[in-house]
Amino acid sequence: MNNNPIVYKYYSKGIECIINYDDGILNIEFHPTNKVYYWLIKRLNTQKKNGIHSGYLKSFLLISKNLWKEQNNLLIAAEQVNVIGFGVGGAIAKLFCLEYFRRYHQTSSIVTYDSPIPFDDAKLEEFNTAVHHQRHYIFGLNLVNNFRWRVIKQMFTPKLKLKRNEM
Repeated sequence: MNNNPIVYKYYSKGIECIINYDDGILNIEFHPTNKVYYWLIKRLNTQKKNGIHSGYLKSFLLISKNLWKEQNNLLIAAEQVNVIGFGVGGAIAKLFCLEYFRRYHQTSSIVTYDSPIPFDDAKLEEFNTAVHHQRHYIFGLNLVNNFRWRVIKQMFTPKLKLKRNEM
């Protein structure tokens, strides 16, 4: 193993991507940042575009805008590509696997933790073709998601109680 792995970081509104390349193995990690405001704005839109959740697609396009151009040589040279996603970053990781397969005709492996599914059943079939190994773990510890629902509940609950009292 090389003592000096190559590491790159990409940031976008609400998502961070860390790329680590060492001896032909490319590890790509996606996870949410602590900027909950951007996370809420980007993901409340649930319309699907070509079978993909438009909020997750928008986040994926933002984080990957320069990644393909800047990391093309690493993506081609990699003997093995491992993709990891945490929380909402797992949805972005799944979209990365689809696009990586489309561009390079190579499969990848993916592991996600507490991740939503960003596409419909047809895209899920494409995703299953794009990855040769996948594991998805659900622990129920998605703090960002839990926080989001607490914020929304706080925003609307007082108004609902007020209306009930007025009746």
